[in-house]
Amino acid sequence: NTIEVMKELGFDVSRNSRAQLDPKMTEDADIIVVMAEDYSLPAYLKDNPKAIFWDVLDTGGMDLSFHRKIRDQIKGLVEKAFS
Repeated sequence: NTIEVMKELGFDVSRNSRAQLDPKMTEDADIIVVMAEDYSLPAYLKDNPKAIFWDVLDTGGMDLSFHRKIRDQIKGLVEKAFS
């Protein structure tokens, strides 16, 4: 569903892959956007001054309309934070 709803906006994410965040990646980053439950965060990320936390629901197992809603929410957050 994620691939399909991103294609609707002209983005091909079909070849994207996920990388597990590690401390080195956070050192090299300017900003870290976190969209995860607090209980699942590693200690090196919880109090990281580079981290911004967005309250976004997980799309796992949800339908296309829910994916669109979350995609649009994230798009709005990106536009607000980085424009």
